[in-house]
Amino acid sequence: MATTERALEEVELEIENFEEEYEGETIDEKWEKVKEKVEMMGRTSEEEEKNEDGEFVVATARVSLVISDRAAREIRGYAFESCRNLWKIKAPFVVEVGNYAFWDCGIWLKSSFPTSIR
Repeated sequence: MATTERALEEVELEIENFEEEYEGETIDEKWEKVKEKVEMMGRTSEEEEKNEDGEFVVATARVSLVISDRAAREIRGYAFESCRNLWKIKAPFVVEVGNYAFWDCGIWLKSSFPTSIR
């Protein structure tokens, strides 16, 4: 039997103070913690249920990430690799996004960055 996902709702995660809110010795470790939180927020149902065709359906949420911290200027490469629950990202102060930062997130990722992004 196949397993499908069903998106239930959109939830928002706002980062107001990146350095204090996320623990890690390196910036890569901090971004890994953000990714883990996005993935955790995306799981709205721990149990699978069956649809009318007998297929398993996993209920998930779409996560909208808002990075409002003016000090968070860079998103590192591979930061959100394969993060399927990330639906939107708004980062008005980010000026640099590393290679493959959103690789394999899904085709529906909507983003809002400054026009001067590198």
